[in-house]
Parts: sequence; C-alpha cells; structure tokens
Amino acid sequence: MGKQEISQLCRQLGLLDTTLTYLVVLILSVFLSWKATSIQRDGLCSILNGESETVPDVSWLRLTTGALAAGCLMYFFRVALEGWQEAKGTSAEQSATVNLYASVLVLAAALLRLYDMLYLQGEQRQE
Repeated sequence: MGKQEISQLCRQLGLLDTTLTYLVVLILSVFLSWKATSIQRDGLCSILNGESETVPDVSWLRLTTGALAAGCLMYFFRVALEGWQEAKGTSAEQSATVNLYASVLVLAAALLRLYDMLYLQGEQRQE
C-alpha cells in the first residue's frame, strides 16, 4: 500500500470517527426529546387526576433537542456535499446527488422546526 492510499484511508477513518460522535449526539437528542414527551405526558396525567392545573413547560428541553439535531444534521449535510463533490464524473455521482438532496431536505426540516420553536412558539409563550 502506497503513502497516498494510506493517507486516504486515514482520512476516511477520521471521518468515520467524527461521524460516530455526531451519531451519539443525535441519539442523545432523541433521548432528550423522549424525556420531554414523557414529562408532558406525566403533566397531562396529573391534570386528569386533579393533582395539577398546568402542563410542565418543556420548551427549553425541546429547544435543546432541536439545536442538537440541527447541528448534527449540518455536519451530515457537509459530509454529503463533500461526497457529492468527490463523486463528480464517476459512477457514484447519481447516488451522491440523491444523498445530497436527502441531506438538504432533512436539514431544512430540522431548521424549520428550530425556527418554529425559537420564534413562532416563542411569540405564543410571550402572549
């Protein structure tokens, strides 16, 4: 194996290590979202049982999960963009293009949800 091949494999290994880290953060985001939903559910049960009159505010937790997810998805978009650029003119170009479009759509959805939580729902809470 030549130096160039070893260098390429080391770069790919680093990319995979970073990807694993972002996947862990994304899983943490899903767990925090589950926790927020669980808190809301418990709050509704408390209201139904006459133990409470309000549902707990979990907006801070939802905002945290949205920010974590959006950050991770930005990383995955960057990886897809780099893969698309590297695949230009090869047999993998069509697949890389589909992956890039998928990354754009998923990132756009996450950013729209974050916008909703920050601005639209934030205005509702202030009223």
